[in-house]
Amino acid sequence: LLLGMAQGAKAADPALRVLPGAFSFTDALARLNSTHLKYLDGFNVHAYSWMGTTQGTTGIWPEHNMSSLHQINAWTRFRDAVAPGLPIYLTEWGWDSAGGGEDCNPPAGVTDGPYPQCVSEQAQALYAVRGALVLARKGLARATWYFYGNTIETAASWSQAKGLFARSGLVSSSPTGFQPKQALAALKGLAATIGGANFVGVITETAAGYVYTLGTPSGVVTHVVAWLPISGDLATVTAISFPFAGTPTAAWKLGLSASPAAVALPTVSGGVWTVAASAAPTVIAL
Repeated sequence: LLLGMAQGAKAADPALRVLPGAFSFTDALARLNSTHLKYLDGFNVHAYSWMGTTQGTTGIWPEHNMSSLHQINAWTRFRDAVAPGLPIYLTEWGWDSAGGGEDCNPPAGVTDGPYPQCVSEQAQALYAVRGALVLARKGLARATWYFYGNTIETAASWSQAKGLFARSGLVSSSPTGFQPKQALAALKGLAATIGGANFVGVITETAAGYVYTLGTPSGVVTHVVAWLPISGDLATVTAISFPFAGTPTAAWKLGLSASPAAVALPTVSGGVWTVAASAAPTVIAL
């Protein structure tokens, strides 16, 4: 079916971009072969940031070693081995969260507790920004958030998915008037400050802190971004020091507003920058 569709689409319009369905990695190995790859313009992937806990499949920050978001690494290795240069499109990613006048509790008549994939509204906002940075580092062609808005949850729909994705929206559902959630503002703030920048490189990427360089497609660094890979509900602030040749000119805190607030510049001494890092990324312009 996939091969016939892809061949027909390319016969009708060779410039048409053709992607397969979003297979799991094991399904892709079983269903795709070299003939399919002749007619495909990319791989299509869904990935969320979950891990198994005693509560069940639980929403977690994107940098966590056990996050299922890292399955993208397997796709990248597979792509590099069998189809070097073929783009990878992440057509679903995101987090469920409370917010916009809606919580993660089950609908009336259901006795289950809140579903564990759901995180706080603040965590969803911070993970959206940090997830976008991590995904840019992974080299994806595009990442599309799922879903635009929360969905209406009923006892019948709860029995099917236990609430999963019902609160993944950037706005609330229709009964509460599609109220914007904090994640929407956070992504607007990301776009306003570094939306036009490309991932350039990693300065550090450990449990003590993440620091990336961003810049032009040719690799000229224009920004540095630093944060702590921790829960979005923690208020921890820790100094991160790293060698970097450059002069900071402005700094903002991302993930909290559509218009990120200016913050203090990092201190620079002997070619070493020190940034007051938190769960909310600090972006520094050069």
